[in-house]
Amino acid sequence: MVTMPEAEDDAAPQAGLSALQIEVARRILERIRDGRWAPGERFPELALAKALDVSRTPVRRALELLEREGLIAQSPGRSFRLVEDPAAITAAAARVEARLPASDTERVYQMIIADKAQGRIAQDVSEAELLPRYGVSHGTLRRVLIRLSTEGLVTRQPGHGWRFVDSLDDDDAVTESYAFRIAIECQALAQPRYRVDTARFAELRAAHLKVLAADRETLDEREWFRVNAAFHETIVAGAGNRFFDQAIAQQNNLRRIQERDEFRRLTPDRVVQSCCEHLAILQAIEAGNRRLAAALLRHHLSQAAEFPEDEGESLF
Repeated sequence: MVTMPEAEDDAAPQAGLSALQIEVARRILERIRDGRWAPGERFPELALAKALDVSRTPVRRALELLEREGLIAQSPGRSFRLVEDPAAITAAAARVEARLPASDTERVYQMIIADKAQGRIAQDVSEAELLPRYGVSHGTLRRVLIRLSTEGLVTRQPGHGWRFVDSLDDDDAVTESYAFRIAIECQALAQPRYRVDTARFAELRAAHLKVLAADRETLDEREWFRVNAAFHETIVAGAGNRFFDQAIAQQNNLRRIQERDEFRRLTPDRVVQSCCEHLAILQAIEAGNRRLAAALLRHHLSQAAEFPEDEGESLF
């Protein structure tokens, strides 16, 4: 694991927090919003540091901020637990996120993602090429690249080179991705030990209803991506299979590069349709009809992929 020393931080922009600490706080908030940290769940400080690929010091400072805001509480053994009330989590997360200033790391991360999606940067890049392009310090650029590496979007090459993984940048790759997701997600629903996380399902339903109530012109593509990705990851999580979880998380990370262009191609009606299809799938799972849920899910993904639904055999 490559951890970025806190000594490379830029000057603290607010509330005594360094740029790295603010970035870590934002990434923890993102994990909470994506449902990777469930209400009441304990999470060790060291595990968070490993997951975010940073040292424990910035994680500790970020957690202290979230604790002061009433989002988490400290538990014995250097661990923290998320508060139990989903409504309180949503309110506190929104409050903290609004107060945190934007960071150079987040800005450059979003710029690199957008540039890669538009083909403005090559699959193989060097830090020497990227530094003048984005006009940031070497430490900031390295943190962005480490984050992209943690998300499985780039791999480190010998020297100072980085290579973007094969992404969904052509029709064949997109078709193969949807075929893979249909296989994994529908198979997850077929697992005999499938369990429904009722609290998480309730959060997902509320998030989808919020999207349906939003003005399409003001709906942020990153918010839609979070809701959409969280839905598919939660469906798979019920199977309790770590390899299924890893596979879908990787697919969502690959889709992150194309999310802006994909979102702009969506009509308002398609966003509504997608939300309604998600809600119908959640309802079928909660009603205990996973066969119906799998059929609805296959239809949903097949429509998005635009290929026939009868490819492949039934999983039940």
